[in-house]
Amino acid sequence: DPGNVGALVRTAAAAGADAVLLVGDQCADAFGPKALRASMGAAFRVPIALADSWTAAAPLLAGLDVLVADGGAGAVASDDVPSWGRACLVVGAETGLTADLTAALGALQATRVKIDIEPDVESLNAAVAGSFLLLDARRRRREDGGVS
Repeated sequence: DPGNVGALVRTAAAAGADAVLLVGDQCADAFGPKALRASMGAAFRVPIALADSWTAAAPLLAGLDVLVADGGAGAVASDDVPSWGRACLVVGAETGLTADLTAALGALQATRVKIDIEPDVESLNAAVAGSFLLLDARRRRREDGGVS
């Protein structure tokens, strides 16, 4: 959804992210009108890279802890992630993780991360969940004495 992409780009800029990586042909264009409106111009302040697939994206993520927002069974609570220092947060579609991403999780050595929400709430919007995790990562890096 372009609105979600724009909101996430805006939050990435606010959280001090080094870059945004958009993967796959199903991902909305960060420079489309709806995404630009939602990003409030942040798409011009944070570098945005594109990759055709998670296989193609893997070399760009070398040396980073890959954390995938996923509320499913087996995901680690965000509070239990030991470090957000050199991390890449992956936020997928609201319909769940794509087959391409699911297949790449092992090769990326990714950790699936969930947000603690009330049990009678099924899930959060992708932009909301990603924004929560981005800003929480910023807070934790600052508390740990790292850069924002």
